[in-house]
Amino acid sequence: TVNALENASGVTLKGFELYYQQAFTTLPQPFGGLGVSANYTFIDNSDPMLLTAASKHKFNVTSYYEKGPVGVRLSYAWRGEYLSAAPEFPTMGVKTRAFGTLDGSASLQLTDSASLSIEAVNILGTAHKTKWLTDLPNNYSYSGRRILFGGRVSF
Repeated sequence: TVNALENASGVTLKGFELYYQQAFTTLPQPFGGLGVSANYTFIDNSDPMLLTAASKHKFNVTSYYEKGPVGVRLSYAWRGEYLSAAPEFPTMGVKTRAFGTLDGSASLQLTDSASLSIEAVNILGTAHKTKWLTDLPNNYSYSGRRILFGGRVSF
């Protein structure tokens, strides 16, 4: 059996993306480093049973603090259900269920040449779930929460 991706014809996409970013520079200290960014994407797909990985709705929201040697970020990303494998037979396609993840990071610049960092991935412990087009479960994948520590030194 040989599988290969190929471009299909006849699929039309329409959509839009909205993006907003604001640094709150007028806040009193020490809050002057706060900021937020957000985006939303909408895709109208003319053939949702042919085009894979195209969620109709997606959004991301990030709050951050960047001031002097300190940097902190917290991000939430959500995407709606999408076709992950096009059906070879009428009911055999696979859809990935809607899901959201929360990630965070913090860094501290110790000197001009040294810094420390910590990153938390999948803080809410979201599982990745797929289902057949018949709505029967297909796969449940849980990679857990992950915390990564780092250090950087430049010479």
